[in-house]
Amino acid sequence: MVECFWPGASEAEVAEATRRLDQAATALAADGVAVRRTVTTFVPEEETVLWLFDAGGEPVLHKLARRADVRFDRVLAVVSSGSDAQPAGNRRP
Repeated sequence: MVECFWPGASEAEVAEATRRLDQAATALAADGVAVRRTVTTFVPEEETVLWLFDAGGEPVLHKLARRADVRFDRVLAVVSSGSDAQPAGNRRP
């Protein structure tokens, strides 16, 4: 997960930054570097943008940020459960 503290950001600015990140991810993939944005969350009240990526680690995300010209304030490893998560009593064998 990438966190960006962005005072005064608008939805349009976040959308433009997200577009640049996606373009940079495509360019990196062409170079054999796997990275893909999965979710963007903008929290205007907190002046914060959270981007979730599938990536091979923090160095890949810093390379992505440089290529997209987007500032990342924090890069954190996260573990997410998918939409197919089942309640404990209903787990598949």
